[in-house]
Amino acid sequence: MAKGDVKVNSDKGWLRLVWTYQSKRYFLTLGLPDNKTNLKVAQSRATQIQLDILSDNFDLTLAKYKPSPALQEVKQLNLVELFDRYKGFKEKQVDVRTLEKYVSVRIQLSEVYGNVVVPDPEAFLTYLEKQGNGKRLIKSKMQMLSSCYKWGMEQQLVSSNPWEKLPSYLRVPPQEAPRPFTSDEVDKILTAFASNRYYSYLYDYVFFLFGTGVRLAEAIGLRWKYLSTDCTNVEIIQTISRGVRKPPKTNRSRQFRLSSDVAEMLLKRRPENFNPEDLVFPSLTGIAIDDHNFRNRAWVTILESIEITYRKPYSTRSTFISHALSSGMNPMTVAQITGHDLAILYQHYAGVIESSPRTPNLFGVGKKGNKVL
Repeated sequence: MAKGDVKVNSDKGWLRLVWTYQSKRYFLTLGLPDNKTNLKVAQSRATQIQLDILSDNFDLTLAKYKPSPALQEVKQLNLVELFDRYKGFKEKQVDVRTLEKYVSVRIQLSEVYGNVVVPDPEAFLTYLEKQGNGKRLIKSKMQMLSSCYKWGMEQQLVSSNPWEKLPSYLRVPPQEAPRPFTSDEVDKILTAFASNRYYSYLYDYVFFLFGTGVRLAEAIGLRWKYLSTDCTNVEIIQTISRGVRKPPKTNRSRQFRLSSDVAEMLLKRRPENFNPEDLVFPSLTGIAIDDHNFRNRAWVTILESIEITYRKPYSTRSTFISHALSSGMNPMTVAQITGHDLAILYQHYAGVIESSPRTPNLFGVGKKGNKVL
């Protein structure tokens, strides 16, 4: 190495400088992860050392060339610490159930990377695949990490996003078509709830789900003040999930009329001297129903008792939509009731929409005298 030559290289993901001065070999770790932005910083520091050597102003203590306190702070910020900061940023924006996903990913990151500052995304991808995660879930987690690093770059905590390209090449298989319950299955489910000694108090709640197609959290968060005096109109304006109140999923309220049988059920259910702030479907202890407990205890028990193939409680929603569309209800009306984007409704339920397109017989294929190849 010629006099004054200072090389920049990478040691286990960290940038360092290497040079020789007066026959002595020097190494200086800068405390910077190996990426394009930090490489420019390292090159600048190398140039400074080269000039000092050539001008006989070299600092033998190396104090002049060591990283600043700001760079030292970057050095200590590993992947898990960055994700912790991002999770703290998101805590006030997401609901409890979504936050649980962040906690789960944080545990997995710690297990895979420990204190690693510059992560290899492929290592996490391999780990998730070995854990049996499906492609859809893997892509979701990769997108979460990409968003984390995008935020980190905005906060000037990191200089690049190693996860940016991963979600785009993870091909996700198409979602399965909804599997609604048949009318006969709905009758059996409701009858089983009504006659069950432990879960009969949930009959009205389940009846409301099947009869309106609202999301579980929307029914759980429904209060008497959101119903008209005769219970024929309802406003969906609030949800409750795991005890946390928030606006509907689309962040927009919606109003619609209820069928006569649902309105009749609500009128019979409403106490004579009711408090408008009270929940319409409380748990036995008077608080909001826990959808997790409802699914794992009541829902599973009822379906097993009547030997109906398990589908998530959310299938009450697809059941309402499918039967409403099959009956000839205008898709726009169904979308207004359920809070769906109309394009999404067509995408998932085109098969049962009467106005869905059908190919015409253009060329006589299959008719007498024409051969089908």
